[in-house]
Amino acid sequence: MRSGLLTSLSQGYATAARARGASESRVLLRHALRNAILPVITLAGLSVPFLLSGSVMVENVFSWPGMGSLSVEAVFARDYPVALGCQILLAAAVVAGNLAADVGLALADPRLREGARP
Repeated sequence: MRSGLLTSLSQGYATAARARGASESRVLLRHALRNAILPVITLAGLSVPFLLSGSVMVENVFSWPGMGSLSVEAVFARDYPVALGCQILLAAAVVAGNLAADVGLALADPRLREGARP
């Protein structure tokens, strides 16, 4: 985030905003941060599957009841409908995380909005 923000502050659009008389906080928040936040939004949305897969291990190590331990117990007991249901819910969470990342990127980056011309 820091390196992206420093790169954004040295770009031409930040210099042009300063030349137009925008305050430094406005240049930082309105121009530079908007471009520097894009990789963070992408990584946050794509980290959802890793968080969910990590819950399987944590729940089994600490014997916590939850979706991860239910999924492992269903696999070991060969209870296929329960295992399949757990996997479908995890897949839906992955799709929801990716959708949230895409919507966040569309809101933050005006180049990605529908109808925007290159």
